[in-house]
Amino acid sequence: MSEATQALTVKLYNTITGGQGVPSGSFISLVGGGTALDSAHMKWATKVPPYVGDSDADNASSFANIVNTIPTAAGPWVPGNANLGRTYRDIWLNNSMIPDVQLSPDEKKERDEAKAITLETIDEYTQYQNDWQIANMNLQFAVMAPRDASYFQNLLRARQAANAAMTAWQVRGHKSEFEQAQATYEHYQNLGLMGAVQNLKTDYDSVFNVNATSTGQRFAPVTLFPTNFLEPGGPQWNHFTITETEYSRFQSTSSRNFSRGMNVNFLFWTIVDGGGSTWEERNWLNINTSSLTVDFDYIRVRIGRNDWFDSFLLSSNSWWWPGATKSNPTFGGIQFSDGRPAPDTQGQWQMIPTEMIITRNLVVNTHEYNLQNSSFASESQSSRSAGFWIFSTRSRSSTATSSNYEHTFDSPSVLSAPQPQIVAYICQLMPKEPNPAIELLPD
Repeated sequence: MSEATQALTVKLYNTITGGQGVPSGSFISLVGGGTALDSAHMKWATKVPPYVGDSDADNASSFANIVNTIPTAAGPWVPGNANLGRTYRDIWLNNSMIPDVQLSPDEKKERDEAKAITLETIDEYTQYQNDWQIANMNLQFAVMAPRDASYFQNLLRARQAANAAMTAWQVRGHKSEFEQAQATYEHYQNLGLMGAVQNLKTDYDSVFNVNATSTGQRFAPVTLFPTNFLEPGGPQWNHFTITETEYSRFQSTSSRNFSRGMNVNFLFWTIVDGGGSTWEERNWLNINTSSLTVDFDYIRVRIGRNDWFDSFLLSSNSWWWPGATKSNPTFGGIQFSDGRPAPDTQGQWQMIPTEMIITRNLVVNTHEYNLQNSSFASESQSSRSAGFWIFSTRSRSSTATSSNYEHTFDSPSVLSAPQPQIVAYICQLMPKEPNPAIELLPD
């Protein structure tokens, strides 16, 4: 990885994780070339499902197909062939074996009361959790900032904002109430497994059957939070910047605790018409680190599947495939995950995408380098697409999530690309699956 791209990638990981490294059980997968978005294609996200028979339904279905694919942990994000929803419903819910344990009337009552609390408070809980995550990232960002005259003042403000956001999450976000109710609900769901599986099937089918594209194709949509992140007057975005004074700081990180999403060895790239989309097939142009400044805005957007997906039983030790025995507990079906740390995880369902990192308003300043008259600028005009680092800055084609778009040059050394795009996914790694408790299995 070149010095500039290494520094950019490391600082992006620092920004996403608040400088703490990737949390245990998570994986951050960068999206090579981004997935461009625009508000016209994302109107569905601001509306309440079901989506039926119009362009919003078509766009909601296409977007769900992107984020409901099962990626691998080995490299950059690539939408896979296996759909999370259909794997969950048609393979796992249909074929998994579970113990038949029935809840008492009192246990059912306590479970249902806990579920009612989670449904009543989840919107506020998620909203204030998201606000705290953003404030905490800004605090870590302030800690890592250059120690200029405003360093300590900015650090104090960021710490106060993070503390205030945590207080708001605890009070207005019902943090303790929601988490206790969620734990109670999952506890009883894990006891009453036969009924739980049937409820999960019913939940999925009811959502799947009421959402249909303009051609009648049924699908299970996702919800996004915040829903209006691309709308005027929507939530505030954060700002990322890296200057020449910071590059050396983010290059010496050989022991950093970051998931490996991809190694980008170049900065500016193009893809010709009919060309492939892998990194190795792109033309590239490197710029000296000392003459490069990069700015963009970013926001974290949560991917919700609460209406039809619940991982509490899937990630438990209480299920197995038909034919499994005490001596061979994983026999009889697919290995979803071997549980090894990423990127060495093996299996057909290694992770679940739970959040997106979305950026916009990219500005790249090469200072002394005349980018406007470079080979990159000339080649990009005749190419299908072009970009900088992990961003796509121009595209001549319209997709399910965006119309075509162009970068501009504000001066010979400054490239601007306002197009919003997904540049990374934060994923929840699956534990070893299946991994049933031996005492539950037949001899």
